[in-house]
Amino acid sequence: MKNLQNIFITSASLSITSMANATVNFYDSGNSTNYMFSISDDQSIMQLNNSYNDRISAVNIVGSGTQLFLFKDKNFTGRWAQVGNGNLNYYTFNDTASSIIATTRPVAYIFQHSGGLLMQAEIGGWGYPVTVGNIVPRLEDRNDEASSVTVPLGYCLKMWVNSPSADASSYNNWYLNPSYVTRGWTIYSPSSSQDLPSGIADEVSAVELVSCP
Repeated sequence: MKNLQNIFITSASLSITSMANATVNFYDSGNSTNYMFSISDDQSIMQLNNSYNDRISAVNIVGSGTQLFLFKDKNFTGRWAQVGNGNLNYYTFNDTASSIIATTRPVAYIFQHSGGLLMQAEIGGWGYPVTVGNIVPRLEDRNDEASSVTVPLGYCLKMWVNSPSADASSYNNWYLNPSYVTRGWTIYSPSSSQDLPSGIADEVSAVELVSCP
């Protein structure tokens, strides 16, 4: 069986969307010196500005219960890693991050193949986190590949087979008409998954995790 961790290793100002408690500090030195900036819990940065992009070498999460995700590319795409305190060389993510999510809420995952996390570990394949409040309008290198998902209880994962067009006037119509919505069925466990049905499997281009009505 392949190492499960390998599956998950994956502007002029900070563009921060605030949603609450702990503080996450970022440094451009692996020994947690040369402080650069901080964000609070339940915040995201869709694209680091030129001063910080591809420069984070260490992090320090002050507080508990925070999940920190770093992404190689903007808009929460590309290779990613869920990291803890310390030197990012441990995660092979030194000087790599271009977008960031810090969250205390449950996380959904989409997987390349059917069978969820355990099958990806067995045959190889990617897993990708989807956090509350951070829509991913373009899955980029994972476009049209997702075949299974894990969604936490109390949340719904919205999926679209097409990304929104560049025409802002059509965005609302696109957003209000997802191609498929699956409701969370499990107290969070990435090993519990649901295969996507025909018509949405291998067709997903955009995703969003929201609280179920």
